[in-house]
This record gives sequence, C-alpha cells and structure tokens, in this order.
Amino acid sequence: MALSKKQIDPLLKTNNDTGFGINAANYGGRFINRDGTFNLRKEGVSFLDRYSIYHNMLTMPRWKFVALILCFYFAVNLVFAMIYLAVGTDELTGVIATGPWGKFKEAFFFSCETYTTVGYGRVNPVGTGRTLSPPSKP
Repeated sequence: MALSKKQIDPLLKTNNDTGFGINAANYGGRFINRDGTFNLRKEGVSFLDRYSIYHNMLTMPRWKFVALILCFYFAVNLVFAMIYLAVGTDELTGVIATGPWGKFKEAFFFSCETYTTVGYGRVNPVGTGRTLSPPSKP
C-alpha cells in the first residue's frame, strides 16, 4: 500500500520571521551566535535577581547534584552534632563513649537518625537542654 502524497498549496509563501525580525542588522547583530550561545545582556538587574538556585540545580551534571545533596546532608548533621555536644551528652541517654571523638560520633549518629526521621535507636534525649542557660540562683 503506497502512501498518498499531500498536495502543497503553490500560493503559500514561506514565513522566515522568527519573531526577532527578518534583518538582524537592524537590531545590532545576531541574538543567537552560531555556536548556540546567546548574544544578549540584561542590564539594570542585580546579580541576585538573575541567579536562580533552582535553575542551576536542574542544569548541573548528576554527579555534582548528588555531591551537593550529600554535602548539604553532612553539613546539616555536623551542625546539629556540634549543638548536641554544646548542650552536653548528659542530655542524651545511651551514649557509651567516654572520649571526645567517641562522643562526637555518637552525637553525629543521633543527629543523622533524627534528621532522617528513622527514629531513636540506642541514643535518645532525656533532658531539656537547660545546660546552655546559666544555673538559676536559689
């Protein structure tokens, strides 16, 4: 079975208007360079108004995106582990480490399990964190 050919109307004219005009010389040059980059510049807009974190995360390579997410996860847990150490590991039950590095690892583990909402394992809070405030006078 052969495909039927559609007849093209010979009276139609081609439309070469791309929306930028037919003659790019009237506008000061090409809008898109031959290599595909844009030949436009925004003026009067601050850097923060032009910068989009969402767009940058969409256009970055996958390995950079995954690395960024992992670094963010590690940084957040590191900050909260430092807060737990500042409050004191006495406010956490189940901490069996005695040295400073072991206490840090336990606080980091507690931060990870809390941040991921996995739930409390061996380490869980028992205090209210009042050790940061000075003791009250009797």
